[in-house]
Amino acid sequence: MLGRPYPVAGEIIPGKGRGKRLGFPTANIRTEPEKLLPPPGVYIAIDGAGKPGLLYIGTSPTFGDVEMGIEFHRIDPKNYKIGGSIEISIFERIRGEIKFENERKLVAQMEKDKDKLTEWALNSGAKVQVKK
Repeated sequence: MLGRPYPVAGEIIPGKGRGKRLGFPTANIRTEPEKLLPPPGVYIAIDGAGKPGLLYIGTSPTFGDVEMGIEFHRIDPKNYKIGGSIEISIFERIRGEIKFENERKLVAQMEKDKDKLTEWALNSGAKVQVKK
C-alpha cells in the first residue's frame, strides 16, 4: 500500500536456535523500540545484499512464546554475525501468524511459504538471485 518496499533494520541478536534445528536458519533482529512494524505474519523480503528471504514478525505461538520477535530466513542461507547489523526490505505479505499443532505442521507450512517466495522471486522482475 505504500507503493514501495518497507524497510526494517536492526542488530542481529542471538535466538533460541529453533529455525536452524527445523532446517530454516534465521537472523534474529532487534529494531529500535519506536519502529513501526507490519502486523504479525510471514513476509517476502530482501536483505541488503539483494538476497530474497522470509521475514517473520510475531510471538511464535506454536512454541508458547509471548515476546514479539523478528526473524529473517534467507533463501540462500548465510550465517549472519551476532552483533552485526542487517537491513531488510519487505515486499509482500504471505500470511498471518498461525499457531500450529506441532513442529511437523509448522515445517510443512514453512516449505509452502518458501515455495511462494521462490515463485515471487522468479516472477517479480526484482533483481534478486534465487537458487531453485
